[in-house]
Amino acid sequence: MKTNNIKQLLDKYFEGQTSLQEERCLRNYFRQDNVDKSLTEFKPMFDFLNEERKIAMIEVNETIISKQINRPKIKKIRFSRICIGTAATVMLCLGVKFTFFNQQKETSVQSIVYVDGKKFTDLKTIRLQTLNTLEVISESEDDVIATQIDILNSFNDF
Repeated sequence: MKTNNIKQLLDKYFEGQTSLQEERCLRNYFRQDNVDKSLTEFKPMFDFLNEERKIAMIEVNETIISKQINRPKIKKIRFSRICIGTAATVMLCLGVKFTFFNQQKETSVQSIVYVDGKKFTDLKTIRLQTLNTLEVISESEDDVIATQIDILNSFNDF
């Protein structure tokens, strides 16, 4: 950049009328080793400003890092853990339901038997009716077996 342009930028800079881009041009110019001899008196000032800028950036970065380190850790709950917990809760509720509510139903169930169109609910009567029915069946089996033996014997006659 030409020396005249730099001098004009310096005048604007000291009057506080430079843009960020113009200030960046000044900083870059004074970072170089081959600064015009008439402008060397400003080089230490811009070197100082560059160093201060670096220090400020380091401090900002350290502050950001320390905030990130000291931030309380948030535990992420994964979707699968939520599903497993929900499934376990549902299974527990179903187990409780079937355990306690089915026991109450079992105690309230009554035995009902119909024999020859008559309804019986008394357990003693039901047992007696069942035994009578089994006796009738066993007697009829004896008759069936006897008739089958007679049939087989009739084949021997041929």
